[in-house]
Amino acid sequence: VGRAIAPAKVARGGDAVGTVRVRNLGRRHTRALTAIDRIGPDAVRVAVPPLARGAATTVGYRLPTTRRGELAVGPLLLRSDDPLGLLRRVLVYGEPASVLVRPRTVPLSAVPTGHRACLDGPTSQTAQGGTTAFHTLREYVPGDDLRHVHWRTSARTDTLMVRHLVDSALPETVVVLDLCATSYPGGDADLDVAVDAAATIAAGMGTEGFPATVYTTTGDKLRIRGVRTVAGLLDRLAVLPLDRRADDPTALGRTVEQARHATPAGGGLALLTGTGGVIPGRVIAAARPRFGRLALMQAAAPPGEATSPRTVDGVPMAPITCAEDAAALWQRGARRR
Repeated sequence: VGRAIAPAKVARGGDAVGTVRVRNLGRRHTRALTAIDRIGPDAVRVAVPPLARGAATTVGYRLPTTRRGELAVGPLLLRSDDPLGLLRRVLVYGEPASVLVRPRTVPLSAVPTGHRACLDGPTSQTAQGGTTAFHTLREYVPGDDLRHVHWRTSARTDTLMVRHLVDSALPETVVVLDLCATSYPGGDADLDVAVDAAATIAAGMGTEGFPATVYTTTGDKLRIRGVRTVAGLLDRLAVLPLDRRADDPTALGRTVEQARHATPAGGGLALLTGTGGVIPGRVIAAARPRFGRLALMQAAAPPGEATSPRTVDGVPMAPITCAEDAAALWQRGARRR
């Protein structure tokens, strides 16, 4: 008996399949069996037909991928019942497995989201990492590209040093993601839409070579610096939960302020919250001079909760129910300063 799960990572709503292969190594025919695989809190039952001596069969089943997160699978149970239903034998096979259900993204045609005030690019010691212009040497940190190691300096200082590169003229996209449970009347289903939107914008910009950073109201700061870092971002976004702690109406505003202070002028800001989210007008008023593009979105799972059209400091608050809505809004362009 063997069971395989593929793929190990899948976008929300994508295809993930479990395959059970059974071979009869005994001398007699086997009775019909039932393969039972636990998938999260539920169980999938698959009929395995009777097998002649030496015969084998393969049966498959689909895994539910409608929700983000790490989906626990197994262990696999093989159940045999006697014809009268009086006796039952259950055997356990294999180890538990898991499937990571990532946010669902759609292609995004990245366009410059603004401009850098300084054509020579960032010059401070805290300049964001990039791919083009040499800025300084710094100590290696896990995840750095080993091709950027400066071996001569590393040998002289007995410390692994890398060249710190910056993107001298690339505007940065900032995505602020609200995780407060009170912002999402529809619970996890609404949050999944918001995370899909955040992933679509950040990963889309990163895939096109633009730097992007996702800030969450629980303190996460997830950066994309090149195509190779997109997969890691999707993995992190896959497991972000709702923040069910005591309601903090200031969390979203504080997060926008943090992003504003940490981001060079001229980029773009996308803010994702639910239909219960509250965005202070003064926070948006302070952010408008910093960012060349602003997009405010309220996420709700289909069919979506009806919301009255409104604006925050003159910036429209757009309702979205899927990643396509977010992509269209971002590509169309939001209210500019």
